[in-house]
Amino acid sequence: MNIATQAESPSPGQKPPFPASDLALADERIDRDEAGRIVARYTLHGGVLNGPAVFFDAEGRVTQRCVFVGGHLDGMLESWTGGQLAQRAHFRGGLLDGPTTLFDAEGRPIQQMTFQGGKRHGEALILSQGRLQARMSFVGDLQEGPCETFDPQERLVVRAHFRAGKLEGQRTDFHDNGQVREESSWKADQLDGEMRRYDREGNLRESRTFRAGQPVGEPTVFSPA
Repeated sequence: MNIATQAESPSPGQKPPFPASDLALADERIDRDEAGRIVARYTLHGGVLNGPAVFFDAEGRVTQRCVFVGGHLDGMLESWTGGQLAQRAHFRGGLLDGPTTLFDAEGRPIQQMTFQGGKRHGEALILSQGRLQARMSFVGDLQEGPCETFDPQERLVVRAHFRAGKLEGQRTDFHDNGQVREESSWKADQLDGEMRRYDREGNLRESRTFRAGQPVGEPTVFSPA
């Protein structure tokens, strides 16, 4: 599901084919399809979108509600699919700015994130059927800081750390019983340092070293106690 960045029709700033004498006026416009059904209701100021806008499907249901200022999206935008809310976002000057949420067909959030000047900034959550699947953070549209992923039962699967969009530092993978499965060190998205693997009881089973993503020497294998 993609995040909408502008209303469907007409395009921001686009001047519709109305008489020039009308373009200086601030008035509401209504677009209809060939069957005469209303498909859009919006306001023009000097030929530029300015004010509330609402768009409809063939059944007359609202598909998008938003606000334009000077031809650019500004304020809250909501989109619906088949009558069900699919997206709620905030814009400023035509760019995503503020909290954005995407919803599934049952109306449950599936993505929650914050934008700043059109870029992801701050914590982001990924959900499925109301259950948390991933938690991460962004700075300037790049993943930054801790990241956690979970299985469908919300059990922790991976805990890692990012810097400027790349894996950096310690990554820990877990068995479904909560025991550590693997510990590894990363630098700029490449394995770099020691990697250790454990069985479901927490016993160390293998250890090896990496440099710039390449293994160094042979692994050390440990027998069960």
